[in-house]
Amino acid sequence: MERRLRGIVPAIAHGLLWILVASSLYEGYLVLPGLHGHSLFSILVKVLVVPMAAACIYFWYRYRPPGVLALLAFTLFVGVVGVSYVLHKNHSYPVEYYTFQQVSAWAILAATWLLARHRSFIQTLWQVGFPLYWVATIVVAFFEIHTGHHLGASSVHGKHVPTAFYYDPNNLGVAVALILPFVWFWPMAFQKRTLAAIGAAVLTLLLLYVMVKSGSRGGELALLVDLAVLPFVLSGRARHWAVGALIAGVLVLGALVAYARSLGPAAAHRLALSKLSRIPDLFRGIPPRVLPHGVAPSSSFIRWNIYRTDWWAIRLHPLGLGPRGIVYFMQYWLHHGSPYNTYGVVAPHSLWLEVTANFGWPGLFFFVVFYFAVVVYAWRAARSQDPLRSGLGRAAFCGLVGFVLGSFSPSSVMIGFDVMYVALAFGLAAWRLPEVEQPKFRGGQKVF
Repeated sequence: MERRLRGIVPAIAHGLLWILVASSLYEGYLVLPGLHGHSLFSILVKVLVVPMAAACIYFWYRYRPPGVLALLAFTLFVGVVGVSYVLHKNHSYPVEYYTFQQVSAWAILAATWLLARHRSFIQTLWQVGFPLYWVATIVVAFFEIHTGHHLGASSVHGKHVPTAFYYDPNNLGVAVALILPFVWFWPMAFQKRTLAAIGAAVLTLLLLYVMVKSGSRGGELALLVDLAVLPFVLSGRARHWAVGALIAGVLVLGALVAYARSLGPAAAHRLALSKLSRIPDLFRGIPPRVLPHGVAPSSSFIRWNIYRTDWWAIRLHPLGLGPRGIVYFMQYWLHHGSPYNTYGVVAPHSLWLEVTANFGWPGLFFFVVFYFAVVVYAWRAARSQDPLRSGLGRAAFCGLVGFVLGSFSPSSVMIGFDVMYVALAFGLAAWRLPEVEQPKFRGGQKVF
């Protein structure tokens, strides 16, 4: 009885961690009835965060497993977030929720790091947990495209533009670019890969359609970066196919841009074509701070003034404005003579500038150490002989390198964008997983 109990308790704990990571992708949507709007994910984080912290300390002290640098760096980043929250006087609900999102991000990373001791949990997360989110995203996006109705709050309410589990279509497009590498390498999570390869091809086409309909230029450019780094994690014939995919991607995107621009004003009636036609505007250099009288601002002009405002806030407050502080900074100066006209937009539109403006240079330092440590882990895991480690490492490396550029597109990715942390968690897990070499065959017999 005691032996059985010893086996049941860890199984329940690991199951709860698995559910925590899988449910994080639907934060705000998997709401439990009778609990005042609290989601399954938020409840699991509140219940498990302290035990997870104790478990992480215990396993690090006893086993010295890999991946500790990244987890420690993000823990210190969350510490900076906590100190910043305490020191700043604004403790309204939006600020509290923003702060909690950083704690919940740590919970995703810690849960995946703990689960990585057992291959089966990480494998099933990639085989089932993540794909359920891909399918749900496609289903919801197609519903929005064809009906104009949205699952939740959306910045394009009433329009036939997909936002799925996000507020803004830019977030959806960038999320698709981030997860597509995990779709491409999904067959490596299985021993028999034919059906998974067919499924990956179908999912790729459907997700590409969703990305184009979202009109996210950041997502489209991030996808090109994904394709550009893909040959570096492949070898032999697969590398040649990857180079071909990159060339095809550039040609298709170029053809779509040319077609959209040829339509002229008619392209403005469809968001996807309108956004495609303006991609070349992103490469025309830095626009002036002020436009001549009577000239309408382009999205590129507004975006650059947003970045100027972000940098202005960072220069004035090198230790940060506190959680969500950059939004309140922009709202204040919007009505008090800001030198940079953002035309009512009060969101940072850059992961890196958002982190720096809110949590100062110390926050950026720890976040950058964490992020690029995971990228290095993924790169090392990509060279493993273990198919699971190698596949996860390749997918995480491509997705996270592309996201360095893609993260400049969404209004904010530090809240309501847990897919970023799931991708980072998979990169962390790829390095943490115990390595199992794939058996080789000679004359129909396994060779060990």
